[in-house]
Amino acid sequence: MVDTEETEHLDFKQDPATVPAPHTRQSTVAPRRDARRVGTSCRVIPEEQRRALSFARRDPDHTARVSHRTVDNLDPTAVQQVRTLLRRLPDMRRELADLSDLELLRGLSLVDDRGQLLVAGEILLIVPDHDIATYLRRESTGGEPQATRLRQPLVLALPSLLARVQDYVRPELSRLSLPGGQEIAIPDFPAIAVDEAVTNALVHRDWQQAGEVVVDHSPMVLRIWSPGGLPPGVTIDRLLTTMSRPRNATLMNAVRTLGLAEATSRGFDRMYREMIRTGRDAPMVTTDDFSLEVTFTSGAPNHAFATYVFGLEDELRENVNVLLILSRLCDRPLMSVDIASELMQVKPQEGHRILDWMATSTVGILTRDSDKTDGPRWRLSAGAHAGLGSAVTHRARGQEATERVTAHMQEYGWITNRTVRNMFSLDVQQARALLAELKAQGVVVKDPDGPSRGPGIRWLPGPAFAQPPSKR
Repeated sequence: MVDTEETEHLDFKQDPATVPAPHTRQSTVAPRRDARRVGTSCRVIPEEQRRALSFARRDPDHTARVSHRTVDNLDPTAVQQVRTLLRRLPDMRRELADLSDLELLRGLSLVDDRGQLLVAGEILLIVPDHDIATYLRRESTGGEPQATRLRQPLVLALPSLLARVQDYVRPELSRLSLPGGQEIAIPDFPAIAVDEAVTNALVHRDWQQAGEVVVDHSPMVLRIWSPGGLPPGVTIDRLLTTMSRPRNATLMNAVRTLGLAEATSRGFDRMYREMIRTGRDAPMVTTDDFSLEVTFTSGAPNHAFATYVFGLEDELRENVNVLLILSRLCDRPLMSVDIASELMQVKPQEGHRILDWMATSTVGILTRDSDKTDGPRWRLSAGAHAGLGSAVTHRARGQEATERVTAHMQEYGWITNRTVRNMFSLDVQQARALLAELKAQGVVVKDPDGPSRGPGIRWLPGPAFAQPPSKR
């Protein structure tokens, strides 16, 4: 704890140890080490604390600052586009379309009290000095791209970029035949997921960084790259649940007013939902301090999974947590609280409640197993298991596991959890679940003469153990 008589100055100061002496030559540049004065000494600030102080001291919303451009620099085509968008809206916002340019900007909060244009207004309505987006279209993954560069105000660039992506999306890559005779077309990339990713990339990017948004599009992969990492307060393991202040709040509010983005959506949850419920993998998100990349992969969708999901009630079909759990249980027979909480990006207590809710009679998707020593487990209910059909892939792997475990015990006489983990590249809990399945089938039994708990448990051939054919 700092002595109360010491005065702590939080002004950044370059650490003298990192400043080279005059007239000296260095082969490398020393990394920046900010320091703060405490009493009569300087103490180096840890990197995370330095970033927090930097963010707190500056205005985090760059788009709320006054621009060096003026209202006279507005692009007439962009202003007309704004009026057109407003006239399409079903509420009182339509009245803004008939105001003068200055009053229109006031209605969109794009000028300050003195009528000075804000950076958000410059981004939205003035032709930039550089490209703000590049669209790369490839005939095949890794093929030579055809590049289209966009140097337009954001209100024109956003719909233009979305139109180019949708023009290349195959709208009927596959079709689902539902039990009632209805058919649903499945595109290679769902429109809602694409709209969210592209809009987020342009609106939430770091506008203080150089560079443009890049959309790299092939029939199998859609990759969206934007300058700047995640906004402060958002981490990669809480994309689905964190409610944070947007990096560019002023710009985002104007975009929402124009109907170009929804006010309540976090974005990532909709991307995950749309990809998973059409039988695809969830999007892959990678980030660092300087960039954010969202990648969608296409290919043949899982028809059995998509058909089952589209047959659920709206509340369940729109619930990203339900989709994440169902998708996981198609690959693994059992679900623990820890794994579920990590998937849904929630705390364990909340994950436990969600799993129990999915196991209630009104939902009926899960069944809760008897509690184990390390916590309860959930599995697909009989109805969900049957409805998912061939989407449940761990049934096929179960047969393979039975054969391999049987062959191992034929040769060695017994097997352990560690051996199962090595054979199938599983973790401890997954190997334990697999052995529990084999025990239920009568393929293995615990060694009665060995330990009953812990890593030393040995499993012996059970009553349903089948001798494999001898090798030639």
